[in-house]
Amino acid sequence: SESPAPVTLRWSDKPAGPGHSFESVTALPAAIGEVQATPAEPATDGQEAAAIAPLPDKVGPDDGPRRGQANLLAAWVPLVWAVGTLLVLGWLCLGAAIMRRLGRRCEPIVDGSWAALLGRLSAELKLDRSVRLLRSDHRSMPMAWGIFKPRLLLPAEASSWPADRRRVVLLHELAHIKRRDPLTQFITQIACALYWFNPLVWVAARRMVTEREQACDD
Repeated sequence: SESPAPVTLRWSDKPAGPGHSFESVTALPAAIGEVQATPAEPATDGQEAAAIAPLPDKVGPDDGPRRGQANLLAAWVPLVWAVGTLLVLGWLCLGAAIMRRLGRRCEPIVDGSWAALLGRLSAELKLDRSVRLLRSDHRSMPMAWGIFKPRLLLPAEASSWPADRRRVVLLHELAHIKRRDPLTQFITQIACALYWFNPLVWVAARRMVTEREQACDD
């Protein structure tokens, strides 16, 4: 088909008003009707991919400081956690060193009545480990410790206790050894060292001590 003739519009020299109009306005609709749309060229694969590819995120003026703060926080959080864990583990090691020193300073109880009572109560509880009975002048409360080599410490005034109190105290401390409470206490302290930032861990550890003492009393 032949290409349409170009349309030329010519303005009059005078403002439009009564008796003045475009000279070629009547030719405009016919010219528009004769114009045919030129078919668009098919898009190549690269153009299609560029058309559907997402635009890169715009970096705003506040994105730089925010990313810097996030990186700083990510670097400080592990450091703070490690410092807290080392402090709790250090406290645990200090307590173990104190107990080891206390065990060395204590003297074994060689009284035959204590040894006989200890053997009888150990058989009653069916203990599969031997317990070393110690006495200390620096402690006022009985206690038991030791995961592999259990020790039972009594205060110096225990020699004046009546027979009933001796039996009750030994049964309570031997129950700790029977239940392997030194091992569970060690695991609890490790958990507190790893999760020191969580207050619920400390609440659970305190509750565990209370329940443990109640179980040994029962």
